[in-house]
This record gives sequence, C-alpha cells and structure tokens, in this order.
Amino acid sequence: MTKCAGCGSEMQCMIPERMGYVSPNIFGMAKMCERCFRLQNYNEFQYIDIDSSFFSEMYKEINRTNALVVVVTDLFNINSKFDVFLRMNNPKLLVLNKRDILPPNISDEKLLNSIDGNYIDKVLVSSKTNYNFDLLISKIRDYRTSNKVYLLGYTNAGKSSIVNKLLYHYGKKESKIVTSMLPSTTLNMIEMELESGLTLIDTPGIVDKGNISNYVDYEMLNRINPRKVIKPKVYQVRRPQSFIIDNLLQVHVDDKNIVTFYISRDLYIERNFKDKKLNFEKRVINVGDDEDIVVNGLGFINFKISAVVTIYTFSNVEVYTRKALI
Repeated sequence: MTKCAGCGSEMQCMIPERMGYVSPNIFGMAKMCERCFRLQNYNEFQYIDIDSSFFSEMYKEINRTNALVVVVTDLFNINSKFDVFLRMNNPKLLVLNKRDILPPNISDEKLLNSIDGNYIDKVLVSSKTNYNFDLLISKIRDYRTSNKVYLLGYTNAGKSSIVNKLLYHYGKKESKIVTSMLPSTTLNMIEMELESGLTLIDTPGIVDKGNISNYVDYEMLNRINPRKVIKPKVYQVRRPQSFIIDNLLQVHVDDKNIVTFYISRDLYIERNFKDKKLNFEKRVINVGDDEDIVVNGLGFINFKISAVVTIYTFSNVEVYTRKALI
C-alpha cells in the first residue's frame, strides 16, 4: 500500500492518476494525499482525530525495541505531562526546540538545568535558525542503540520541522514531510533514511487537549505562536488590577508584585484597574516566590513575590505553576 510522503497515512485509491498529488518542488516527486497537498499549498486543514488506542499500541511497539527515543518539546511551552514518555524504558534524548524565541542573554545551561527527568541527555535547538543541529545529530549517533531512532512529542512542538532539517542536512536525498502548527498533521509513523544508515521514524504528535490552540481560530493561532524573540513585558503592581490578553486570558493580582509576561509579541495586554471579568472559568492559583504560572499553549507569567492569583480562561486549558524558567 502506497503511503503519503506528507503524513504517513495509507492512500487507499490505487488508480495511478488518483493515488495522490505530486509536488516536485517540495517533495521530489513523492506522492501526497489530497489532505496534505491542500494543507501544504492552500493552508486548508482537515482535522482527523487519532484514537488513543493507536498511541498506546505505538508506544508498546517502540518500548519493545529499546531504540533511542528523541522526545521533542517546545521550549516556550514545556509540557507538564511528559510522564507518558518518561514511563518508556527506551533511552530518551530530550530536544528543546524554538531556542530562537527566548532572549539570547539567557544561558543555555540555565534553561537545560531547569528541566528534570530521566533523560540520557538534553539539547537546545532551533529549527528556524539551524541552531545546534550538528550537536543534535552527534548526540543521536552517540546514543542510538540501533539504526532506528524514534521521534515523539506533542503536537505543535516542531517535531516534523526538526525531521525536515535533519533530512535536509544529513539525509540521503531531498525529501520533506508536511509541517503545520495545526494538530494531527502527521497521521502515522514515517521512516526516513539519513546518510549514516540511520533511520528516523517520525510519529504522530499527541494532541494536548489542555493546549489553548485547540480553542481558537487559525488567525488567533498565528498570533499566539511567537515568530520573533519574546520581549518580556514587566509590570510593577502596587494595587489590585487585572491584565487581559486579547480576550484569551485574564490575570487578576491583588497585592504588590513584579509581574513579567512571556508571550507572543502579536498579543495585546490590556492593564485594567476596574472590576472587569472575562466570561471564562475562574481559577484561584497560589504562586510562590519567583515562580511561573504557565498557560498551556499561550506562554508563562513570572511572579517575583508569592501571591494568590485569579485566572480566567477557557475551561479546558491547562494552567499550572513551576519554578521560574528564566
């Protein structure tokens, strides 16, 4: 059965002229399904829900191999639910993507030390600027236990973009898989060979239902995802007030504090001293000295002084605290 070069799904129709779309400039004559072709060329997205049993069986299969697993996450939005990967027995290399969007004056060592877990190693990369890709491929070669290496992660972490960079710089031939900020772009495992005899296996990203990207339209999603280096926005709080971010989130602070927002430059923060409340679920969060409140998919907010903070946002969006990342 022919597989789509973009998402890895099997193309059911075997009539040659209808097996898939051909895009020579992007895929080197590889066949794509109509869904990937329209996503790549017209930004038309068709969401397909992947059953959770698929992931369960996939992880069991990978677990039996003892192959190296490369866990990819977005450095700007480190997922709090990585236990699904940490439970695997495979050796795990953590790749923190999107280094380019955090201020360059923050040391890589500080960022790496802020992440816990039973990883054999960690590396910061940027698929946008090619940062540390030579180091990444070196670590993959050093830690691999066989010729097969699996890439795992949640949706929108940049996993497929990293695969494309590795293929471009170290692959046997020019090839590419479909990338998008939208969920469930990759639908099945896709195998790709590198020059050293190494086979990369890209896997479907887990859709994180606690991510705010699931509850906004495509235009807002474009604004939420940072495209430039984040410029921290610092506020001195001396009396009760709220901060409203583009009608996506409201943060209410009662007492004196120094509050710093790390969000996309394309989002607008309204500072409000009146009793205005967004029509969202209310949550009361206790944050400690120099801790972050993370809003999954949107960014994080640092508080220098411990406080009781009231948050209003979509009911299913995950909000949690952690020690300061920066």
